[in-house]
Amino acid sequence: MSDSVLLVTPDEPPVTLTASRTTLIAQSRVFHDLLAMPSAPSSEPAQLVLAETEAEIKPFLSVLFGEDGDDASWRKLDEAHWLVVAKLADKYDAPIVRHAVRVEVWYGSSLC
Repeated sequence: MSDSVLLVTPDEPPVTLTASRTTLIAQSRVFHDLLAMPSAPSSEPAQLVLAETEAEIKPFLSVLFGEDGDDASWRKLDEAHWLVVAKLADKYDAPIVRHAVRVEVWYGSSLC
């Protein structure tokens, strides 16, 4: 079983993002449940089709995976995009992302 998961967005054309299965399972209860479901043995990575566009899901994944550095996509988010990240934190039941949103709301850009 591969440690990679392919996340497919509904963009036109669809965008496929590669993510760590281990991190998704550890940081999101929803991804944990989705990826814990039995599947046929395969060396190919699991594939999940998402409802979110690349523009919506990438900042969420950036926070979820602990992306750091000045080029981390979450560092460039405005209020509207933080709202999207907050909604996805609830949808995917990701406590670490919820915490990052709370810090951003309370302290502004002090996540840096």
